[in-house]
Amino acid sequence: LGKLIKPFRIQEGYIYIYAPNHPRALRKLVPQQILVMEKYLGYYLKSEEVVHHKGIKYPLNSIENKQDNRIENLRLFPNKSEHMRWHALNDKNSGLNIRHLKSYGKSCN
Repeated sequence: LGKLIKPFRIQEGYIYIYAPNHPRALRKLVPQQILVMEKYLGYYLKSEEVVHHKGIKYPLNSIENKQDNRIENLRLFPNKSEHMRWHALNDKNSGLNIRHLKSYGKSCN
């Protein structure tokens, strides 16, 4: 949880940082949004936790939003299922079965 360093690579719009010893490193790279959230919280995220870009300043699926790693633009979900549920309820063209997701009876803000 040291200081954040310069971007190493951009892939699918996301900024990756070279951090070979990080628990979530894949090919020695970690998405910058994970490092920002961990620094803010003060601990390593669990492997199932998902950091979501809110789309405060830029459109939700834009490259600019994917690279906007300010803490106010990030939200932490406990797992992929909750993250997908949020998208199903909030994305106009998600393609997910919203009625099925609502049947779980859980709200997500």
